[in-house]
Amino acid sequence: MTHLPDISELVISMEDVIEKLNAILTDSIILRADFSIESLSSSLEILTGFAPNELTGKKFDSLSTEKNLNSILRDRLKQGYFENLSTCLITKSRTRIRVSISGFYLGLISEINGFVILKIKPAEDVLRLKKELSSQRQELDSFIYRTAHDLRGPLATIKGLINLLKLRKDNEEVDELTMLIEVHANKLDDRLFKLLYLANVNSMQKNTIGSLCFKTLHVTLQKLLDDNCQLEKSMFNFSAPEEDLSGVNEQVITHLISNVFLYIISLPVASIANDAEVEIDAQFKIKNGQLDITITSIGFLIEEHVQNIIVQPTTLYNDLLSHPFLFNYYVALKNAAQLNSSLTVSFTNNIEQKLQVSVPLQNSVTQPDVSLN
Repeated sequence: MTHLPDISELVISMEDVIEKLNAILTDSIILRADFSIESLSSSLEILTGFAPNELTGKKFDSLSTEKNLNSILRDRLKQGYFENLSTCLITKSRTRIRVSISGFYLGLISEINGFVILKIKPAEDVLRLKKELSSQRQELDSFIYRTAHDLRGPLATIKGLINLLKLRKDNEEVDELTMLIEVHANKLDDRLFKLLYLANVNSMQKNTIGSLCFKTLHVTLQKLLDDNCQLEKSMFNFSAPEEDLSGVNEQVITHLISNVFLYIISLPVASIANDAEVEIDAQFKIKNGQLDITITSIGFLIEEHVQNIIVQPTTLYNDLLSHPFLFNYYVALKNAAQLNSSLTVSFTNNIEQKLQVSVPLQNSVTQPDVSLN
């Protein structure tokens, strides 16, 4: 009599099947019949920024700018498969990526029913570019961070020796040289601190989504000006919605605006006349699913060579070494990048400038437009 294998040997778990499918069908998303996400291939996890199983059970159209995408897919799949559907996917960091989707019912090529396979192809080689950029950025930040720490050790020793030399009560020339060494050591220490700070800006949780309280932000900025801008005639105007704004990273936005303010007030005042106009105006508007921030300064002198530096494409670290006086401006640029946005500056003349940034909102679909009077 022929021995029949135990039934358990014939059963393959669905989990094993999904794992094998992910290995075979790279750059693919596996959906259940109701278009909820079962799993993503590892390459798509990298592309979208979501961790394994983070999207499991969520509707596929939650990843898209088209909220009727599931209906479109269902219509396209009436013949069992479709090709080259163009749409945009939204990554975890709220970046939009143009992709082409092809799909089919898994039952067409196997005896497994109830699943849809979507092949995702970026419109450009986004995955390769993103991986290369991420790798280069991490390597650069790591290099700056290590170098700054390695150099600050011997620098601390030099400053300690300087303090010992200061105990001498004669040798006037030695004391004068010690003073010069201290001046340059302090400059080096300040430069290294700024490099270290800029490299470590990424330590802020850039993907933390919460609520921005405009009243709290107003108080924070007012205190920053009170502590750092000792001008009796200066004016600060703040215009924002009354209600808190959800769907943004309050920490990074606060850092961004604070660094913009510190950059502005680090500039020399154009005139010290009593009636000189010195003003900073900050406006916040919610429109088209994003927070539009406009900061205008009047009365702070932006010399032509400074304007030329700012309008040029920046490389942050190299520029900071060449132009350390723009430290807060460079930090603000990096804060804007963390918010998937960019900071732009325009100059009306040498005493008036406008800085603008638009921050995408995570809940932009339901976020109403708010206009200010």
